[in-house]
Amino acid sequence: MTGQNRPTQNRPGHVGPVHIGQIACWQGVAAGLIAAIGRDPLVLLGAGLLATAVLAVTAVRVDGRWAYEWIGLAGRYSYRRRRWPATPDPAHGRSLDLANGRTAGTATGAGSGAEPGILAAVSPGARIGELDLDTSIAIGVVTHEAGLTAVLEVESTVDGSVTLPSPLALLPMAEAGESPITAQALIEVVPAPVDTTLGTDVEQSYRSLHPTPPPARRHGWIALQATRTADGAGTGGQELGTVLTSAIRRTRRRLEKAGFTTRVLDRDELADTLDELGADRPDPTNGAPPSGAMAEEWAHWRTPTCAQTTLAVVNWPDPSIGSAAFERLADAAGVPTVLALGIRRADQGVDVQAALRLTSATRHDVDRAVHEVRACAAATGLRLRRLDGEQAHGVAATLPLGGFLR
Repeated sequence: MTGQNRPTQNRPGHVGPVHIGQIACWQGVAAGLIAAIGRDPLVLLGAGLLATAVLAVTAVRVDGRWAYEWIGLAGRYSYRRRRWPATPDPAHGRSLDLANGRTAGTATGAGSGAEPGILAAVSPGARIGELDLDTSIAIGVVTHEAGLTAVLEVESTVDGSVTLPSPLALLPMAEAGESPITAQALIEVVPAPVDTTLGTDVEQSYRSLHPTPPPARRHGWIALQATRTADGAGTGGQELGTVLTSAIRRTRRRLEKAGFTTRVLDRDELADTLDELGADRPDPTNGAPPSGAMAEEWAHWRTPTCAQTTLAVVNWPDPSIGSAAFERLADAAGVPTVLALGIRRADQGVDVQAALRLTSATRHDVDRAVHEVRACAAATGLRLRRLDGEQAHGVAATLPLGGFLR
């Protein structure tokens, strides 16, 4: 592996895990204490109390975060919106046609053009639109603050199974002068119901290797995002659309050579996929949209029918080793799981963003799955962080929006 292909670890303004602002605070504390020596005892006492408070906030680290980071996180969580209707908003039931400048008519369901409720909740302002891939094919796209995203459904041509490719295999090479491209692979793993496998040869052979039921379904997608640049040059809707269609063609060729079949989702299929992956499904008895509300809680994301939680991988390992360890986390969970793996090029290598979202009927079941997943991660050398206080961001990171939305 050359250095340019390694995940970037250094963050601007940091020395290792420490922010330069923390170092400045510690220097200020030391200077204040030195200046207080030999003065009035009350001055020394005040300096000591101030130093204690500053050190408590800047030098104490809990679950991978500094105390001041937890304070900021709790403040943002307390003041932002955390509840949304599960039913799509009719006022948002219009989607942009980027190819022809048209606006699709208002619709009443996700499959007929309405914006999925999950999209408005986790990516405000995002809209589902349409783009011409060639003269005869119109594809669905999501336009949002970070850029423009299209989604490919993938399946293995060998045995029909879907596995995560190596992160580097996902990322198409950008042409000179093009907007940057990010690539995101997602796999939904749904365990088989116990009563359908219990006692079968498949169940017995699988359990000899795994403690959880065999998956009933593995469904995979690749989301490609043409990102907006900071200066905004060349990142209008038409320019992004041109870059995105070029990246789609290159990525499809690479995946087909690797043994995958691909199909680009149209607008209605994209809306349905967002609903499915957000667990924002219609009532199975009558097809009606889910009633009730979606809500972000400190440790969970709630929909009318289930509880979810998202964990992020901290410091993804060398991308050349592939994603087998990450995929094993879904097997350990024993509940429906979405794995999301995103990659983008950086100045000195690549950035990798990996997260998994666990879904079950109750918070208790989700928390039990979190325990199993963390045990599996510890055994495979992956470090996980539960996105407490950031569950809405976690849901966004595990939807096919292209990754790196913040």
